[in-house]
Amino acid sequence: MVEETKKNKATQEKHTHNNLNFAELVHLFQKSENHCFHFGPGSSNWRLVSIDSRTVKQESLYFGLQGKRRNGGFYLGQAIEEGASIAVIDLQAFLNFLSQRAFRTIRGNPQLQDVFEQSRKIFEIGGNVRESTDKVMQKLREEKTALLLQEAMHEVLPHNFSLLVVNSALHALRLLSRDTIERNREGVSIVGITGSAGKTTTKNILYHLLRSFGKTTATLGNLNTEQGLALSILNTDWEGLRYAIFECGISEPGEMDVLADMLRPDIAVITNVGSAHLGAYAHLDQLREEKLKIAEHGSHIKALFVSKSDQDLVQMAKSKSIPLVLHDNSFFDEHLEIHDGFDSGLVLRYREKSREGKNEEFVLDIIGYINASNIYLALRVAVYLGYPLVECVQALAHFKNAPQRYEIISKKPLIIDDSYNANLESMKASIEWFASFPHEHKIAVIGGIKELGTLSYSIHQECIAYLSRLNITILVWVGLEYEIFKGKLKFFFPSNDGLLEFLQQELTKDSALIFKGSHSYKLGLVANQMQSLQEVGV
Repeated sequence: MVEETKKNKATQEKHTHNNLNFAELVHLFQKSENHCFHFGPGSSNWRLVSIDSRTVKQESLYFGLQGKRRNGGFYLGQAIEEGASIAVIDLQAFLNFLSQRAFRTIRGNPQLQDVFEQSRKIFEIGGNVRESTDKVMQKLREEKTALLLQEAMHEVLPHNFSLLVVNSALHALRLLSRDTIERNREGVSIVGITGSAGKTTTKNILYHLLRSFGKTTATLGNLNTEQGLALSILNTDWEGLRYAIFECGISEPGEMDVLADMLRPDIAVITNVGSAHLGAYAHLDQLREEKLKIAEHGSHIKALFVSKSDQDLVQMAKSKSIPLVLHDNSFFDEHLEIHDGFDSGLVLRYREKSREGKNEEFVLDIIGYINASNIYLALRVAVYLGYPLVECVQALAHFKNAPQRYEIISKKPLIIDDSYNANLESMKASIEWFASFPHEHKIAVIGGIKELGTLSYSIHQECIAYLSRLNITILVWVGLEYEIFKGKLKFFFPSNDGLLEFLQQELTKDSALIFKGSHSYKLGLVANQMQSLQEVGV
């Protein structure tokens, strides 16, 4: 235990040493014209980054971001109390902090009080935030006012705490993320993974493979948005790192530009392009263009992995002169076979092309033949990076998939939770695979698909038509997306309310049950409740 504590402390010290101190942060933001004021000792350091005041730990760098309903900078006081050593907030949050913590100092100085009130009114009037910020800055940067502000902040801030006030805390978060990547990329292969489906599973498999050959890190969970990617980058321990794998998820045009500008990967992977998040795009080609941007920022890209079967995507990439590596499930045919063991797991057979004909067979701790393409893709990347296929296969034998992705909740009756998320393609593949199970009594719970915009009606209509033709005993449709079709549906629930009781009545010991749908319907919660009931014999 003592040795482990020493090891953790050494890691934290390395991580701290690799991060910019407060003075360096000020310099970075000043160069970008995103800097307003700074207060506190220039030597302040940080270990972790947080954008939620509830998750702040000792020596955290806290970014108070403007959200849709709240400004995270308004929780600066809480972040300080939880142990933050540095915080980055915008001007509105700064004025709010002054009104709460430096009220007496402001009231005691007529000049400062007058400037403060004028500044607050500028923001209260509304309009263009940047113009309002510039007007307030002009007032607060007057020499006497600036000195008074320094005195006021010296009184209210802890002596070991530093504060940066910027035009946009989100822009500052992006800048620091990109700077962190550029300062640490030497000797590290940075991998960016995107796609309509399979991103997280492919990332998890690739992480499992590469960590067998060198220190590897990967996005935790599916933190694949702008803020999630930034947190993954900034909370990475770069010391001695060989591979850094990051997941990039998008839902609207322009988002990949932001992610790719931060990441600028050496290797990019597009798992596939399908209907997920299609609602924000006019057509699939527009979505393909957006996905390709993962390989278009910076000059570091060495290879973009795309599916050989998506010729539209291949031709687009070629027209942009992006270095391509094509993949498909047949690439390793000479050495590999993957067979479906259904609820027992995928069966992977490896053979060497030698006279001895070495053969090995592994039953993987992962189910769902749809995952074969994710396995082949991760192996393709690992082999491209120079690692022998046989060693990659041996490492794969110990892989375990993430929860709610073809997760077996119960064996008898068979209950499968694949409810982490869904799009039309994954829905079809998942339920078609489930329909091939030998069980005579099969129940599929189908949740609605989110983020389809004006295409929601046609895609759900296609989903119903396709799944209704499969060998499924009972199809249960969950979600308001299906309400317009409920006259044609035998079993429909607008939400998961009442679903548990219905399934209890229909399920037998010899049944097979699968949950598939968008995460927001919380079908995984129902799956776990079913598991609990089976354990107590209800």
